[in-house]
Amino acid sequence: MPISWPSCLCLSENCVVFWLRGSRLSMSSYMNYVADGFDTKVAKADKLATIAKEIGCTLAQLAIAWCVSNEHVSTVILGASSVAQLDENLDSLNFVDKLTPEIRARIDEIADVRLSIPVPKARLLAMREQWL
Repeated sequence: MPISWPSCLCLSENCVVFWLRGSRLSMSSYMNYVADGFDTKVAKADKLATIAKEIGCTLAQLAIAWCVSNEHVSTVILGASSVAQLDENLDSLNFVDKLTPEIRARIDEIADVRLSIPVPKARLLAMREQWL
């Protein structure tokens, strides 16, 4: 099956999930993850797809590039159900430099996701200073 544009964007408090038509996440058993506000999420995905097209990548590549370039994301975990999907995911690295501050601001405004690194409690900081 050829890779196509994602069918939706699912947003939760600290998570952005994109999935492709025909992937595991497009199965009905996963629909409980997106049932609430589905139309709003699809509209956001359509707006983000416009940005992806502007910089010459797929929406999935835009999402991965956004994660890689975000200072509040420490690790990007990729999943792929085919070699072609893995290749597309890895090709996302070619688009990280295209995410200018202006494009990132547009993405952040559309997605409305605010990531931050939690501030460790004082006790944890003291332990780190003592033992690390």
